[in-house]
Amino acid sequence: MIYSLRSVSIEIDKYIMDRELLFDCSRNLKNPEQWRATLATLRQELSEFLECPLVTTSSFIENQHLDCASYEVSLDVIAQVNNSTNLQYGGVICLLINYDEAVYIDAFFLPFVHQRRIFSYENKLDVLSVNYAIDDGWNNPRWDIDAYGEWESYLNMDRWL
Repeated sequence: MIYSLRSVSIEIDKYIMDRELLFDCSRNLKNPEQWRATLATLRQELSEFLECPLVTTSSFIENQHLDCASYEVSLDVIAQVNNSTNLQYGGVICLLINYDEAVYIDAFFLPFVHQRRIFSYENKLDVLSVNYAIDDGWNNPRWDIDAYGEWESYLNMDRWL
């Protein structure tokens, strides 16, 4: 059984929904509450796009320093995809600003069954990546190779529990 949230209506702050403001790479200072609200909105939009509820387990939000070259915030989430098989995805939603250059928003998910990581054939495609674009919002879900080994140490769901 896959869950769908398409029928749920949610009020979201107009400021956060303005994608042009979201992709503004100028040196604009936001407080932690504004970043939390932005990440919550991104999570809700991703949940609707994937038609699966996402539960926040933790966030990474530090004080923003405009004298640095970049700034990043992230949100750890769990997607309970299928209760009968206990299929879950542990994921992270990332927002990275390279000041005066670009903004990148992505989500990455790892599949788990009974809280143990499962891999594809020959471990080739084992990270589900989803991009966020200024025109389309969340789009282009695809299975990727963990080419740099960033996710290889996550063999269980401890990070998300």
